[in-house]
Amino acid sequence: MAVLQAVAVDRLLVAGADSRVRLASAVDLVTRCVRLDVAVAELAATGQERLAQRRRLEFLDLSRLDRRLPGGSRRGLRDLLRDALLRSADTDAAFLGWARARQANGCDSGGVVGVSDEAFARARRVESTYRDAMRAADTSTAAKRAFLDQWNLVASRLGLRVWTEFAI
Repeated sequence: MAVLQAVAVDRLLVAGADSRVRLASAVDLVTRCVRLDVAVAELAATGQERLAQRRRLEFLDLSRLDRRLPGGSRRGLRDLLRDALLRSADTDAAFLGWARARQANGCDSGGVVGVSDEAFARARRVESTYRDAMRAADTSTAAKRAFLDQWNLVASRLGLRVWTEFAI
């Protein structure tokens, strides 16, 4: 039974990895300031995927997996993965905010001599949304790491793949 529960979690992590690939592709478009409409749509879809993954998690029985955690663990796998998925959705939303800011305000750096105060202010707003997205990414990476510190122990004992926080 534990193996079946672990396989269900692994499938959820595969879905998370697919979302991560879409996120990275969309962020690349925004960084290069090309096809921003596509990037915005992809980032919005990725955020919805993460929320759907979180909903799927709530229906999984993980009781046998939690028994396999080291004795000192205070949080179960569900709580850790829920947190990682929520933080990932927050990151997706923050990058979506950055993409929309670039779409609305342009992609100029605002650091060029002779740029109007208005253009400089727009560039600063875009830069601020990017910093917010990077902070959100750091938070989600930490949450994923906390989950994977526990999950990878269980997965390796059951013969399943181990993951890195940068893959999901």
